[in-house]
Amino acid sequence: MQHNFITLIQQGGKFGIVGLLATATHVGLMVALVEWFGWRPLIANFGAFAVAFVVSFLGHYRWTFAEQSAEGPDSWRGPLARFLVMALTGLLLNSLAVFLVVDVLGLSYVYALAIMVSVVPAILFVIGKFWAFA
Repeated sequence: MQHNFITLIQQGGKFGIVGLLATATHVGLMVALVEWFGWRPLIANFGAFAVAFVVSFLGHYRWTFAEQSAEGPDSWRGPLARFLVMALTGLLLNSLAVFLVVDVLGLSYVYALAIMVSVVPAILFVIGKFWAFA
């Protein structure tokens, strides 16, 4: 029981580190696309998501959940498909935050970023741990 708890804490820490790297990628690219290239925030979110997806999958597959991943030449296919569903869920939640904050409430996209870096990752850890990489 204690080993499972320690493993969960370690995975949570690794998930947080990979998540921070993916989030920094997503946020940094989104801000750059909006501020430097004049993209609309919702469109910039999709572009930034695509790049952050690669960072996130590789980090979680190779490090965060590596102990619970199957081995073999095609072992990445199942987790990749489930992770895509998980990531699309995150994209939907992030896009909903951007839409509600920017388009409905008329506030800066910066407020949407706060939701994107706090609420959404917690939901995604549970999905990743118990389904995508299980």
